[in-house]
Amino acid sequence: MSAVDDLPAEAGAGNELPIGNYTELTVARVLPLLAGLSRAQLWQIHEYEHRHANRVAILETIQQALG
Repeated sequence: MSAVDDLPAEAGAGNELPIGNYTELTVARVLPLLAGLSRAQLWQIHEYEHRHANRVAILETIQQALG
């Protein structure tokens, strides 16, 4: 995990995401929360990450979950 992965996501559309206060959370806090999300919610987080913070650990975990 890189130093970038330890930073919170950029502020923005966090209120619309399926994880509360998502933009304030570090990778370590986000990863365990992904397991409880539906495929649609995972895709929503993936799209947000791709457009904003682009944290590799989160993107890879979601890609694995989506198969």
